[in-house]
Amino acid sequence: MFISRIIFFFFNYNYFSDIALKELIPLFFYGIRFDLSAIFTLNLPVIVLLLLPFKFTYSKKYFVFSAVFFTAINSLALLFNTIDFVYFGFINTRTSAEIFRYLTISFDIIYVLPSFILDFWFVPLLVALMAWAFWKLFKTVIRDISYFGINKKNVLFRTLSVALWLGISVLLIRGGLQLRPLSVASAAHYTTAKYIPLLLNTPFNIIKTFNKDPIIIKKYFTSETELKKHFNPVVFNKESESFKPDNVVIFILEGFSKEHIGRLNPEIEKGNYKGYTPFLDSLIDYSLVFNNAYANGKRTIDAPPAILSSIPNLMNEAFVLSPYAQNSINSLASLLKTKGYVSYFFHGGTNGTMGFDNFAKLAGFDNYFGRTEYNNDADFDGKWGIFDEPFLQRMAHELDKSPQPFLATVFTLSSHHPYTIPEKYKIKFPKGKSEIHESIGYTDFALREFFETASQMNWFDNTLFIFTADHTTAPFYKEYMTKTGIYAVPIIFYKKNMNLIGTMTTVASHLDIMPTVLDYLNFDKPFKAFGKSLLDTVENHFSVIYSDGLYLFVNEKFCLTFDGNECLALYLLKDDKMLKNNAINTFDKNELLKIEQLLKAYIQTYQQCMKYNKMIVE
Repeated sequence: MFISRIIFFFFNYNYFSDIALKELIPLFFYGIRFDLSAIFTLNLPVIVLLLLPFKFTYSKKYFVFSAVFFTAINSLALLFNTIDFVYFGFINTRTSAEIFRYLTISFDIIYVLPSFILDFWFVPLLVALMAWAFWKLFKTVIRDISYFGINKKNVLFRTLSVALWLGISVLLIRGGLQLRPLSVASAAHYTTAKYIPLLLNTPFNIIKTFNKDPIIIKKYFTSETELKKHFNPVVFNKESESFKPDNVVIFILEGFSKEHIGRLNPEIEKGNYKGYTPFLDSLIDYSLVFNNAYANGKRTIDAPPAILSSIPNLMNEAFVLSPYAQNSINSLASLLKTKGYVSYFFHGGTNGTMGFDNFAKLAGFDNYFGRTEYNNDADFDGKWGIFDEPFLQRMAHELDKSPQPFLATVFTLSSHHPYTIPEKYKIKFPKGKSEIHESIGYTDFALREFFETASQMNWFDNTLFIFTADHTTAPFYKEYMTKTGIYAVPIIFYKKNMNLIGTMTTVASHLDIMPTVLDYLNFDKPFKAFGKSLLDTVENHFSVIYSDGLYLFVNEKFCLTFDGNECLALYLLKDDKMLKNNAINTFDKNELLKIEQLLKAYIQTYQQCMKYNKMIVE
């Protein structure tokens, strides 16, 4: 485990490169506490197997069985630790037990596994070497001894040994004699949020999230009146203004970090940075742009509920994989249906991918259009689904056949690892500095082609287009390697001849997109949302991100870290963009208390709404 932590650090050195050696070395040793918890949880059955005071435990077959069990359970644990050497670069957090449901939600893994093995061949090799080492070590350390008879002394010795080791194991599993056993959030007491993954290990993370209720309600406020005073998710109607039945098209762009967009990064490379999205850059001068926007999470599967239903993900499981996936929810599709809209969810992946089709149905979409409906595998990329360019062209023509007004959401896929683009475009787009950059250029080109086609259709001028990313990808520039930077995405609103144009520094998030669209359309019925309309300049705008058992509260002034019980750190963003100086002890106590109350109310409201199926206005 200790060696794995060191290897994990070097594999992800770019992300952790700013940590000082005097901080790094203690983290490696503090992590042993979490390692011991995982090791003894996994190996408690092995300890019992080796110490049972029975005759058959001295047989050769029993020894081999114990060796196989020990080798298998520990190799599996370190397999997940080793996978995170690579996977961490995509999600910037340790893998949780959710991975088991994530892998079985669709059959895409069959197509992409060969590419992953080819690109990351060292993972299975390391696992094979570790399994061999476990087997050899077990046979060397736990020697095969012959049976020398059952007697009272031997039975008593083994019984006491089992009792002793059970006691030691329980102590190490819970992490000591403190009141609460170790949890993922316990790591925050040793280091800042960014470096928590260095302290933890993946088996510990999986154990702590396996078969657990993802929500245990925190009763910060005992009365609903007090709770709603600090945060109320109900958005009330706008009866004084007439509804605008504009079409709405939302692009959820796979892996389109804010970092990739040249116009949103005027300070990078001393103003010479061009980025990889010339088409999106060309729209920005004619759009309402939020340059301080954050994704809801680091996983593709987190994005649709946040963007389309304003539902945050404040638990260890993705909403669509959680026990609450069948809750009644608002969505743009269900709310706009009351205004006569027909709705579409487009995704070129194999139907069932990421559970998008199930979510679309839950959210009230009328039509789902995937690889099956596209019905032409000549455009299949061989991995994830239909290439973006032909799929977006098909989408434009499908919308041209639709009655108006309509709502359409499309989730692109070509900029997903392994970043496959059509052969005919292999030399068209810049290779860039990261493997993803060429595919970002291809998807941006596909957007340009879509707009050229759609602009000739009669619905185009009456359509509001929204662009955002599902999540960010592995950052290249240090500005995006902070705990906030790894969530930075674009949010862009465009409509031909729209009056609302400009670049705003207001803090925005995925959760704000649904209420903003409804505000723009003058929607006149109440609904629940955990975001706020970005058109409301009076509202207190903020973003809440959940990661590694911690809540990050971000507004225009600061980033606050909260572990569910207390505020741990506060960083002033104007003077400390790299989040290096914890200013919590010098920050105004009254303002801090107000923010803490708001955050607690936000968390409790979310937990109650999710737990008791209260996500809609009744």
